[in-house]
Amino acid sequence: MRMSKSTLRILIISLVSIAAFFAFLAFYLNPIDKLEFVSDEIIFSDDLRVIAKLKDNSLFEKKEIETDKIFVNITESCNALYKLNLICSKCDARGNYSIEAILETKDWSKEMLKISNDFVDFYSISIPIDFQGYISTYERISSELGYRASEPKVTIRVSSSAANYTYTRTITLQIAEKLLKITVDEPKTKKFVEKDTTIVERGEITIIKYLLAVLSALLFVLAVVLYKKVEVYEGDRFKKYEGITVKAKSASSEKIELESFEEILKLSEYLNKPIIRLGDEFLISDGSTTYIVRIK
Repeated sequence: MRMSKSTLRILIISLVSIAAFFAFLAFYLNPIDKLEFVSDEIIFSDDLRVIAKLKDNSLFEKKEIETDKIFVNITESCNALYKLNLICSKCDARGNYSIEAILETKDWSKEMLKISNDFVDFYSISIPIDFQGYISTYERISSELGYRASEPKVTIRVSSSAANYTYTRTITLQIAEKLLKITVDEPKTKKFVEKDTTIVERGEITIIKYLLAVLSALLFVLAVVLYKKVEVYEGDRFKKYEGITVKAKSASSEKIELESFEEILKLSEYLNKPIIRLGDEFLISDGSTTYIVRIK
């Protein structure tokens, strides 16, 4: 196979470029995938209610009500009833809970209650809301300090910890002389998701990876074979001058044999000489040299 030097150069560069691109793809294609999946769901299912036991009164017909207000004069006692169930399929259902009540104002705070215990799967507890004790403690501290600190309230926090998560509910009582307003928070998250990963090998990507590697190697080999085996010839450096040159087969001092009839036509125009035909030979003479072409 013969090929010009410039054509061979372009062909080899193209083959090597494509081979390098395929090698790049084969190297960076990853058939291994990490898939994330939900391995477990930890759900804190709970119920929190504030129950007040009432003295005889004309406002309510019941002795016990679920409430968001404590009417001090007609309330005998008040409790927060709390139940929690831990729901999961794989987690360790053992946990612990803590309950704390803090009397706080804008200027100071005081711990009023602290309880903690362990549980498995669930627990149920009645939390005393000692509103009379809260009010009397606030009044006593205010008397000792000589002023009534603003924004008095009691915050009761129930924190349940299990399966590496902590779930908290909060009850807030606004301290007042005759009426305590109760706010029970609504948790943002009751469900926690445990995730895990697994390794998956995609067979089709593995096949493509190996095919690209093989194609890359074959193209490199082909480029090397072409470089070593193809016969290279130099192109005509004077091709751009063919409009003002005449191609000859042979030449002597008196006779020059031209390559083709087109060449003798070109010479005839240049010398402004007629072409003489002798059978299958065409000649031009300028006096000292004869130019001839043979047409078979």
